[in-house]
Amino acid sequence: MFGSQVADHSEENRMTVENLASVFAPNILRQADYDP
Repeated sequence: MFGSQVADHSEENRMTVENLASVFAPNILRQADYDP
């Protein structure tokens, strides 16, 4: 999976699992009927 490959290199890219979650979770878990 792409996310685990990115997290494996977190020493270089500073994208830890927590940082990845904060980026991807809002897009994956958003409400289907949300209309800003």
